[in-house]
Amino acid sequence: AEAEQKRKEAELKAKLQAEEDQRRLKSLRDDYILAIRQKVERHWRKPAGSGKMPVCEVRVLQGPGGIILDVTFGACGGSTALYRASIEKAVYNAEPLPKPGDDALFERELKFLFNPSEQ
Repeated sequence: AEAEQKRKEAELKAKLQAEEDQRRLKSLRDDYILAIRQKVERHWRKPAGSGKMPVCEVRVLQGPGGIILDVTFGACGGSTALYRASIEKAVYNAEPLPKPGDDALFERELKFLFNPSEQ
């Protein structure tokens, strides 16, 4: 019975540790995406006569060291080509992208929302 109790305690401890690790990684991942988004937004210049500037989903393909390989867009309703080009330029100007707080969080394909109203 004592061995069973110790096994249950060990399982519970392992489960709590795993949950804590997941929370830590999620927090680091959120910080990572935020750092990338903020760096891109710092490099963004509003194009003249761009009119409506919707929130756009930006998809970035990056290589080792935060090198930009490709920039595409998800939902970006009502945006102009000029506006999208200004965001794409900001992404390339933000190269190299920030590194994650934990190497396990590096993602070749990243998505974030670009929101100029937060500028």
